[in-house]
Amino acid sequence: MPSLLNKKNEIQKNKLDNITILRFTRACKEGGGIEQYLQEINKNLLENTKITIIQLFAVTEKNKMGIEVEKIGKGEIIWIPLQEKEINRSNEIKNIYFKKNLLIKNFIRNYFLYNPLIILIFNKLIIKRERSNYRYNYNNFKKIIENVFNNYRIDLVVFHWIGGKDCEMVVQESKKQNIPYVVINHFINTKFRMLSIKEQIKNAACVGGVSGTHVPLYLKKNFFNLSDSIDIDFFSSDKFKFKNENDIVPIILLPARILYGKGHKDLLIAQDMLMKQNIIIKTVFIGRVDSQKFLAEINKFILDRNLKENVLYLGHLNQTELREWYAKSMIVVLPSYVEGLPKVLIEAQAMKVPVIAYNVGGIPQALINNKTGYLVKKGNIKGLAKKLKKLVLDKALRLKIGESGRQFVIKHYNPKALLQRHERFYLKALNQ
Repeated sequence: MPSLLNKKNEIQKNKLDNITILRFTRACKEGGGIEQYLQEINKNLLENTKITIIQLFAVTEKNKMGIEVEKIGKGEIIWIPLQEKEINRSNEIKNIYFKKNLLIKNFIRNYFLYNPLIILIFNKLIIKRERSNYRYNYNNFKKIIENVFNNYRIDLVVFHWIGGKDCEMVVQESKKQNIPYVVINHFINTKFRMLSIKEQIKNAACVGGVSGTHVPLYLKKNFFNLSDSIDIDFFSSDKFKFKNENDIVPIILLPARILYGKGHKDLLIAQDMLMKQNIIIKTVFIGRVDSQKFLAEINKFILDRNLKENVLYLGHLNQTELREWYAKSMIVVLPSYVEGLPKVLIEAQAMKVPVIAYNVGGIPQALINNKTGYLVKKGNIKGLAKKLKKLVLDKALRLKIGESGRQFVIKHYNPKALLQRHERFYLKALNQ
């Protein structure tokens, strides 16, 4: 006989039946961490609930796509592409955040994060982030958004990206149609201090993120830490006959988009340090290219330091292929300068692979320092090289950390818990 608690949970779940959620994101249909997060939550939500999800996603002019309907479980996803056009960013100022002078960089960044006036000046005059070489045609974008709102009965709008002209258009249309909207941040929570973002979220029914760190004081009482999850059975090293310990040259894996700030060059510098100490490792980069300029920069560095034979770039891989590389790898490294809650660190630990990452954003929630991996101060390349050396040379330590990592993921990142958090989040926004 079901308990009263189970009955209550079932009633709460059924309240989401027959509603339509519109997801807005600048992400593509597949590829990166946000895309994987959405795939996971959509799959679990649709398997259990009769719900419709309208998901807007970015495509380029070269890859034109039409509207698609995908049936999953009890519900469906309606995929609606938002076409981007290629633009020339050659004259834009490179993001000051990644200039070489560390003292100036850190001073400006810290002041920028806490001073509203500096935020405004940086947003308008100085910062030009090299995210990609694409931008929406806003006239077409506005027409698509208006058609979506007019052609579908939308109950809730969920932003997986906030800030910018495109978001403002969707916010205004939501308010015009009197549809509640919520915001889920997949990046570091300090972005909520930006004036433009504070303005866009002030009417949000709920605000959440993938980590609970660095949440501004004005949001703390009403902030939902939604966290993340992975398929623990899928990411299991027990499925593989080969083990990373059998490789002649240790494989160090960095699974992240090729983009300034993801730490590819930091890892290459650390690799060069170790190679000079006669510690031979092979670095493998997996992820799509979001910055051709940065790719050219790291390729030049590889040639200048004679690392070509010990660096492999595989581009974007699907989850099955990525899992195989986790199994082949001795260590997974993510020296990002800015992060939310990186799923790759969680997946690696589930595969019993030790991890090393910079201590930024939500990363401290993704591992246990000195137990399932190591946290290194942002930009401390010598410290990164030291932790790499320690793990490469100590097999017993790697095995111990690997076992602890899997147990940590099993306890904290199971899909059922993520689904329940999202259901409560949506219900709160719908006032049910």
